[in-house]
Amino acid sequence: MTAALESKGLRPSNDPDLLVDLIVRTKEKQSASATTYDMGGYYGRRYWYGGSVRTTQVHVDNYTEGTLIIDLVDARKKELIWEGRGTAEVTSSTVSEERVTDAVNRILSEFPPTKKK
Repeated sequence: MTAALESKGLRPSNDPDLLVDLIVRTKEKQSASATTYDMGGYYGRRYWYGGSVRTTQVHVDNYTEGTLIIDLVDARKKELIWEGRGTAEVTSSTVSEERVTDAVNRILSEFPPTKKK
């Protein structure tokens, strides 16, 4: 985090103008998808021939969604100046210092905000 902030021209200080608040949240989530298969039966010129079978398969996936929030706060006014966030699916095997560093760099790539025309 320090390197990413220093790349933006910010430096550690004992009397800072800016405070950095790092928040990590996780939430258990589910996603579901359904696929319907229609088998059998066909039309003749005027009639329906044969029977048909319709089946639906539902797949439910449980996962953990992790959100990393970086708040930059005016130290004197205690007002939020900027907030950035990133969200991804997380598991014990995907959380590493390298991935957190990548997430911080991606989030801070949006700082400082550019003026909209």
